[in-house]
Amino acid sequence: MHFEMRFYNVAQGRGEDMRARMVQDLTRIFKGNGVPIAGAWFVEAGEGLPRIAYIMAHDSHESAAACWTGFYADPDWHETRSRTNAGSELVERVEIAMGVPFVEIRPGEDVRSDAPADELVRLSLVPGTVPEAVALVSEHLSPALAEVGGQVLGNFSVTSGLEMPSLALILRYPDAAARRAGGALLDSAAQLRGGPVARLARLPLAPIEPCRARPGLPPLLREG
Repeated sequence: MHFEMRFYNVAQGRGEDMRARMVQDLTRIFKGNGVPIAGAWFVEAGEGLPRIAYIMAHDSHESAAACWTGFYADPDWHETRSRTNAGSELVERVEIAMGVPFVEIRPGEDVRSDAPADELVRLSLVPGTVPEAVALVSEHLSPALAEVGGQVLGNFSVTSGLEMPSLALILRYPDAAARRAGGALLDSAAQLRGGPVARLARLPLAPIEPCRARPGLPPLLREG
C-alpha cells in the first residue's frame, strides 16, 4: 500500500467554500474516478491557514497516477472547479508527499468521543536514523500514547516530498486533555539527546465528514 499525503493551502476567507466543495462535489468525483481517499481534515494550527489535508491509500504508484489522470480529465471536475472558484482560485498552493507504512496497525475499537482530536505529526529525522526512529515509534511511543488514550490511525515513512528523511503519524485522541498528554510524550521523544528526531511538527486536525479516517486508514470511498 502506498499512501499519498496532500496539503492544500486555501485562499483567505474561503475555508467554508472549500469545505462545501469537498463535501458536496469532490467526494462524488473522487469516487467516480477511483481516488481512494482515506481521510480529510481541516488543519487547525500552523502555517498557511486555512489548510486542508487529505490522505489517499493507493495500491501502487501506477494506480495513483491513473486515478489522478482520470480525475483531472473529468468534465465534472472542470465544471465543479469553475463553479466553486467563483472567479478566483480556492487553492493557492498544493504540497504532495508519498509514503509507505513502517509498522502494521491492527485496527481495534475506534476512539469515540463527542469531540475527537485528530493530529498529524511530522518527525524530521537525522540522516541515517530511520530504523532507530521506527523502533522509537513502534516500541515506545505507540504504547505510551495508548496509555493516555491516543490511537495511531496511520503511519508513513515518507518516500518523496516534505522533509526527508521523515516519518508521519496520524493520531486520534478522545479529547483535548488526552492530546495534551500525548503531546508531552512526543515532545520528550523529540528532545532525546542523540536521538533520531531533528524536528517535530504537530498539526491539529478537524475531520471533514464524510471522510473521517478509521484505524489503519482504509480507503473509505471503496466501501460504497
